[in-house]
Amino acid sequence: MSTKEEVAAMMANSDAETKISLLKKAVVTVTKQKQVLEQQNEQLRQQMTSIGEELARVQEENKNLQRKLKTVELEAERKLKQAVATSKTSWKGLSSLVSGADGTDGLLNAKKVSSTSAASTGINLSPEDQEKIVLENENVHKQLFELQSNYETHKREWETQCSQQKAELQVLQAEIMELRSLADAMKQAHEQLNVDYVTQKALVNFCHHFFTLSRQPVQCRNRQSGTSLTVVPSLRKEYQTTVPHEVSGNLARGTVRAVISSFKTLMEAISVLVTSLRDSFGSHLASTTSGNIRCYKDRLITLLGVHIEQKTSLLGHAEKLEVALANPTPSDETMTEVLITQNQILSSVERWLTLLLEHARLLVDACFMMGGGNQNGNANAGKPTLVETMTHSIMEALAAVRGVVNSVRFICSDSHTVMSQESYDSVEWMIALERFWWQGCGASDHLQGAMGKLAELLRELTSSILPSPLRTVLQHIAEFTESFAKRVQNCNTASAYVSDNHTHKGMGLPNMSYAQPREEIQQNIVTATPTILDENEVLQALYSTDLSAICYHTQMNCVLLELANKCSIIESSQKKIHRLEAIQQQQHDETERMRNAFQSQIRLLSEKLVEYTNNEKPL
Repeated sequence: MSTKEEVAAMMANSDAETKISLLKKAVVTVTKQKQVLEQQNEQLRQQMTSIGEELARVQEENKNLQRKLKTVELEAERKLKQAVATSKTSWKGLSSLVSGADGTDGLLNAKKVSSTSAASTGINLSPEDQEKIVLENENVHKQLFELQSNYETHKREWETQCSQQKAELQVLQAEIMELRSLADAMKQAHEQLNVDYVTQKALVNFCHHFFTLSRQPVQCRNRQSGTSLTVVPSLRKEYQTTVPHEVSGNLARGTVRAVISSFKTLMEAISVLVTSLRDSFGSHLASTTSGNIRCYKDRLITLLGVHIEQKTSLLGHAEKLEVALANPTPSDETMTEVLITQNQILSSVERWLTLLLEHARLLVDACFMMGGGNQNGNANAGKPTLVETMTHSIMEALAAVRGVVNSVRFICSDSHTVMSQESYDSVEWMIALERFWWQGCGASDHLQGAMGKLAELLRELTSSILPSPLRTVLQHIAEFTESFAKRVQNCNTASAYVSDNHTHKGMGLPNMSYAQPREEIQQNIVTATPTILDENEVLQALYSTDLSAICYHTQMNCVLLELANKCSIIESSQKKIHRLEAIQQQQHDETERMRNAFQSQIRLLSEKLVEYTNNEKPL
């Protein structure tokens, strides 16, 4: 297709397929030409745009030079007018002193002097010098423009990178906050699972002890005979092996009063502790903000209100129990009231222990904040570890005690069945319940270890606090914990000693077989146990409890693994943040250095421009 005639001839003499192929080739050729023309047009537009920008820049520089030139011309005219005015003033003074001809000659001489002074004071530059100054000015402006362009380019790049890194930093900080909240939630879940695990473990140990004892009648009889009470021979002879009911009643009432007094003292100590912590928070705590102080105070006030309410309820039930035991004529109604009140007391104690478990971290943290002024720098550095250790120990001890309370309430839920089979009165029941409690506590090694460790930590915390009401309260709580731990240890030691040396009579705890001979009680234990406890049901219950403990343990391990993974993610994110911050700081320093260098170069070039502008060469 070299010419139009050849194309026309081929279109006229060819078939349809050839025509179509020719048309396609023509379309392709036209499309390529169109694309080439568009590219050329785009290049021309870009060139025109660049030329327009350059023209605008040159026009702007030309305007600046014209303004500077006008400024120089105005300055020269001003100096010339000033010189002419000075010469006129001098001529007027001379003309007043000389006469006609001399005055005329003087006038001519003055004009010559004025013209010479005007010529000497004016700017008289040759065209070559002016052109040279203009070229130097243009070069200086070009260098200034290049420096400013480089500075603006680097500034925009740095701002872009800085904005990107800030966005990445915000994203990482949001992820870290989310991971921290998730880690706190997982930590709380782990603590709750650990508390439930310790509670279930204490319950299993308590129930397992008496279940094993019930499955071994010989050991049960040995324990019963080994823990007998030696009755005075005169009383045995006088009352025919039956201790007066007044003695056992006084013993039961004294036991109940002692327990109520201990509980009341302990709960009052907790009230004083919370009140002291609430009143101790103030502006003197330099390491705590006012918002944290208000938050601590509000939480302590709420805790104190709930604690006082539960204390009132618990002590009210205890007084009802004491009144029921003081009834001189025990009856079935009295026994029913005792059992109901007993269940209410156990439920109240469980709720109170749950309250202390939920606020254990608050109390420990507040105690360490109050006692932080008496610690050195190393102790303050390890304060979080001490707080975690103390909190974990308190929660473990409270959970173990709560497990024992749940065990007693669970086992004593069939008290009505026992009372219907055997005719026991309220006095004998309370004495047996007290022995039942301490024997079960003594069988729990976990409870003994937790209470002993808690007593040691409370002693350490008390020694780190300055003398104050807070220290006195903590010292009393530590003494109560130590006495409880020693009582549990003594019960455990006595049980083990009786189990191994059951032939030594009268060496253990007092036996409560007042109304019946020892042989009858042993026979009742052997014959009545199968009717009260079903072997298959107990085995199934223990099997289910073991499975639950295994499930709790497995779930706790999974939570620990997930918590460790979250902690590793947080550590890696923090390392990445530190690295990005270091890079950002380096780039910021580099940008500051470049900006200072550019400013110094601009300053030097400006001074050079001023020198060239002020360079005056007389003709």
